[in-house]
Formats: sequence, C-alpha cells, structure tokens
Amino acid sequence: MEVLKMTTNMNDLYSKINISLTQALSGSFITLKSPAGKKIRLKLREGIQDGQVLRIAGEGLKGEGGSLGDLFIQVMVMDHPIFKPEGLDIHCNLEITPALALYGGSIQVEGPADGKIPVRIPENSQSGDQIRIAGHGFAGKSRRGDLVLDVRIVSDENPRESNAEILRHKIRSEWLN
Repeated sequence: MEVLKMTTNMNDLYSKINISLTQALSGSFITLKSPAGKKIRLKLREGIQDGQVLRIAGEGLKGEGGSLGDLFIQVMVMDHPIFKPEGLDIHCNLEITPALALYGGSIQVEGPADGKIPVRIPENSQSGDQIRIAGHGFAGKSRRGDLVLDVRIVSDENPRESNAEILRHKIRSEWLN
C-alpha cells in the first residue's frame, strides 16, 4: 500500500487500493499492511463504489503525546472488460442475432457478480434498445441499481439452418396473409 499524502492532521495518512468490480458488488475481505507494518483485515461493504474513502481509526502515524492518527483509504474500482458502472447501474453490451431480435425469446446472460441471469428478449428488438434487469447493480442507500443490457444486433457469419428456416417460414406466412 502506497502512502499518498498527509492530511491537515499530521498524524493521518491517505492511501489508495484497487479492487475488482466483483469485490465492489458483492463485498469482500481484503488484507492491508499499515505504515507501521501491522496487517489489517478490512471488510468492504457490498456495493462500495469507485472513489469512496474508508477511515481506519488509529492506524496513522504516532504523534506528539503518543496519539495515533487515522488511515484514510480511497477505493478505486478497476475497469472491467465487459461491465461498465454508471452510478448504481451496470451497463454491458448484449449481442443478439437478427432472428432473436425479430421473434424474441429467452436467454441467459452472465451477471457481473451473481452467475447466470435469465433474460427475456422482446419481439422486434432493435440495436440501441436497453433491457433493464432490476436489482443486479450496486447497492445504494435507498435502492439497488440494475444491470442494463445495451442491445446490439449482429449477423451470424454462418447462420444456423434453423434460424434461416424460421425466417423463411415467417416471411412466407406474412406474404400469404
């Protein structure tokens, strides 16, 4: 842990730690080493957000008269390759085939911290649509954020025969009616 600066109280210390998005969402224990060399086991609360500052009383420098300052730790949530936090919500792209966009259906997506999540794709979905899955974002004081799936329609380079057949059948049935 790197000591970054002193505060106005000359006995206090500031530092930063990097944590993963999963650690931030689900909460976890981390072990730190204080400037005095003491190991500190710290519980990160579920939903801690980037930039929040934690105070650990009595873990700063020893001052005149023997009083100890405090250690202030700024939490930095590292970027994730798939999920992007925006306030309490977490966004990610959801690539779907044209057939799924046209007819809708149910799929499962990997959540940022809680495994597979069932998702219903509405019929006639368009690129740019958003599908909101309640309660899978950061925990706030009055509510929990959502997982927001930003729909992107991508065509298969080798579409499966079943998708092509479904599309042909749908087009024929619409022309006949």
